[in-house]
Amino acid sequence: MSRPLALLALAAVALLTIPRPPEPPAPLPALPAAASQPEGEWETELPDPCGHFCGYHGPELLQEAEVARAIEADHIGAPTVEPLAGQSGDRIDLRLAAFHVEPPPPVEESCIACPGPPLPPLPRFFWRAGATKSKLIRSNGANADSERAVANGLAWLTAQQQPDGGWQFDAGDRDDRIAATGLALLPFLGAGTTHKPSREAYLNTHRNAVSRGLEFLVRRCPPSGPCAGAMSPDPTAQALATAALCEAFGMTLDPALKPHAQAALNRLQKMQSPDGGWGDVFATGWAAQALLAAKTTRDLVVNDRVPPAAVAYLTAADAKPGTAAAAVVHFGRYHFADWGPGNPGFVAGANALFEQPPGRDPLHRYYAAWVLLRAEGANWMDWNAGPKGADGVRAGGTRDRLVAAQVRDADRRTSWDAEGASGERYGRLGTTALNLLTLEVYYRYLPLYKYGPDGNPIKILEDK
Repeated sequence: MSRPLALLALAAVALLTIPRPPEPPAPLPALPAAASQPEGEWETELPDPCGHFCGYHGPELLQEAEVARAIEADHIGAPTVEPLAGQSGDRIDLRLAAFHVEPPPPVEESCIACPGPPLPPLPRFFWRAGATKSKLIRSNGANADSERAVANGLAWLTAQQQPDGGWQFDAGDRDDRIAATGLALLPFLGAGTTHKPSREAYLNTHRNAVSRGLEFLVRRCPPSGPCAGAMSPDPTAQALATAALCEAFGMTLDPALKPHAQAALNRLQKMQSPDGGWGDVFATGWAAQALLAAKTTRDLVVNDRVPPAAVAYLTAADAKPGTAAAAVVHFGRYHFADWGPGNPGFVAGANALFEQPPGRDPLHRYYAAWVLLRAEGANWMDWNAGPKGADGVRAGGTRDRLVAAQVRDADRRTSWDAEGASGERYGRLGTTALNLLTLEVYYRYLPLYKYGPDGNPIKILEDK
């Protein structure tokens, strides 16, 4: 082949191998018109044309996230606590991560509706774990000793679990397995432990106990039919078990739990008397806690008429100031009637609880801790950690007395002796569970109010 022909052939091959310029993109399909929606009512997840879930969250979700970010703003590290001598296990890291949030799915190039990568759903009760919990431990007045007492108390509760997965009171209501199991589960959930695997070794230590306890309740909680949700004819037992199921569902969003939690909640609401209560003030208090857990999930349906009726019942009870019953009343008013630390009635009730210590009854102590923490201020600090001494160190508060009272002998290791009326009814098991809930009050729920720069309380979180 001559040189000119060879050059011509090479040029032809080069032209054939040069990539063609990209064709102009086809016009994007028109997006469907957004449906009209009342102001303030947002969906929590909006599907896009590619089948993803875009990272839009309603005001209430963003509000909780902002509260968490504000709590974590100073990046306080997590303390660690050592197990008691002779107890197996590694150091307990308080940066508990109760939720394993899977990474969001990748966004295809064809996704035209997402402004950015999809966000994983915000887990409920996220403040019971991680950096948020560490900050609440410090800011609300817990310490390494109280967290050690919680960890060891949970180990004792695990050892009391029955072969069928439930628990049993060792005094009083011995046959009320539903109440015993619900009450025993609540401290595990309050500490951030669920039935789902976690990357935190400590949480996995008790995961099996929680899983077996939930299975015990689920087997006795039909999701449908004429007995749907009916675990016990006793309002207190039904409320305790319902609270445990609702918290476990809210912390994990486990779809297998949802129908049982909703059925239990529906049954509890049907058990409400025409006067708004569930038989007495204390049963109504446990029912109010179950309602609070359900509302916090934002996935379970609470009848809008039930909480106000419960508050009306508690208000009509006209409990004597400073008593356990009065503490229950103020718990209900705080969460369901907008009685915050700026309300004179709430402040007076908290002051009365401070002036009349709860004594030996663990249920009184639990509700008093809840109310005084939400009232904040000097009374809470004195009640919890004790007044300041000449050296400026607080000592002698309820927290330290409760930790010191935890029994450490071989037979009753890390439990509490039964005390007061609640101890007579629930025994050592119930007393230990209630005292653990008291030592977890610092982070079981986020506050609805905080004091602003001007010293006045402002509502920072809608509990609706």
